[in-house]
Amino acid sequence: MDGFVIAFVLIIVFWKISLFIILSIPLRIFNLKMKKRRITENSIGVDEKEKRFDNKKYQNICVQYIKKQLFLYITGYDRFLMYQIGYFPSHYIRNIIYKYIFLINKSKGSIIYYGAYIRGGANLFIGKGSIIGDRCQIDARSGGVFIGENVNIGTCVSLWTDSHDVDDPWFRSTSSKKGKIIIGNRAWLGSHCIVLDQVCIGEGAVIAAGAVVTKDVEPYTIVAGIPAKKIGERNRNLRYHLGGKFHPHFY
Repeated sequence: MDGFVIAFVLIIVFWKISLFIILSIPLRIFNLKMKKRRITENSIGVDEKEKRFDNKKYQNICVQYIKKQLFLYITGYDRFLMYQIGYFPSHYIRNIIYKYIFLINKSKGSIIYYGAYIRGGANLFIGKGSIIGDRCQIDARSGGVFIGENVNIGTCVSLWTDSHDVDDPWFRSTSSKKGKIIIGNRAWLGSHCIVLDQVCIGEGAVIAAGAVVTKDVEPYTIVAGIPAKKIGERNRNLRYHLGGKFHPHFY
């Protein structure tokens, strides 16, 4: 009886972890299905999408409502858990969850530091030796975020592949306001900078702290400001390797 009481108390105290353990398997299945769905949607044409939409209109309204509510609850929990896991005090546990639950393509030796918030994890690719700084926000839902090798992404950097269209009557995220972000090897993104959709940052490029990048950045170019503009060039003889060891363990 005492053991049952102790177990019950531990579940109450660590309810977030307990909830995660219970729902981790269905959450992984959900993320796998979402990944396949994104691949399918990217491969079919506009006519096929419209046809599917027309077919859905004639389905049972009650069934559609239930599916929608269920989807909202699962995606809401997915976002909640991702936020919580970012602050879990263990690199090892975070990496396991990032890889097997959220399906993040994280190469060996890359590091995601404390407090990162990631959306669309299955569309995030992190190269060997790259470092994601504290409290970064990475939105990889639309097209994905592709980070090369030995990339240094500073504290509180934001990468957005999706945004609203200010000219759209319904304030939707149109095709012109979404798209993948590519970051080349040994690029350096300074603290609090923002990179918007459909941007390619070249190899060895430097984004100054606080800059807002709205257009492609040429390799080994240094940019700064809002919007970011070229202010100089970087040495091309770069040989350093990042990542590998994180410190301290609880961070």
